[in-house]
Amino acid sequence: APDETRIYRLNAGVEGVIREISAVTTGSQVTKDQWLATFSAHEARAPVQSYLVTLGVLDHQSQNEMEAPAQTRAANESSQIAIDRLRNLGISTIQIEEIRRTREVPATYRILAPADGFVLARNFSSGLKFEKGLEWCRIADLSKVWILANVFEREVKYITPGISARISLPYQEQVYTARVTDVPPQFDTATRTLKVRLEADNPGFVLRPDMFVDIEFLIP
Repeated sequence: APDETRIYRLNAGVEGVIREISAVTTGSQVTKDQWLATFSAHEARAPVQSYLVTLGVLDHQSQNEMEAPAQTRAANESSQIAIDRLRNLGISTIQIEEIRRTREVPATYRILAPADGFVLARNFSSGLKFEKGLEWCRIADLSKVWILANVFEREVKYITPGISARISLPYQEQVYTARVTDVPPQFDTATRTLKVRLEADNPGFVLRPDMFVDIEFLIP
């Protein structure tokens, strides 16, 4: 399973329309800041213009040495608030920097991958009208993964946090090393077993979500 701390969700912070999409689909491998799609949103125009106003104030203060430090500090805080608002709308840091540099309100905004990883879900298509809160995309960094082992109740007393285990795929010779985490085992009513969580490095991304693996616990 993907490590929950390495899952990234891209959500719409404003209503809009998807204008263009990339060739990325569910299962595709992406790199940080890779273009995924482009959208337009009328409601984003006012926040962008507000950000441009704060930039103008900062420019004026940088040219006027007589400005009081308190005014400069207030202008910087206003600028940061405007940036946070744009991020909440789903506008990437890269495009915010472009707005700062060009001092123009863009006609469209790009959806970029927040990290290297694999696409677990992709919920946009060209021409899609979306509402605020829609999950555009979900990406998981699979360089480290979780492995959930079903262990019988009578055996779980031997599985303690920190012990190692050998992980192998059926009919393959490659062996990986995993470690039992500090998370207590969770009881599974369907299989009448306890789920023990392990963490493992995943070189080459061989281990994928929902795969089955064999686990050999190294018990003293």
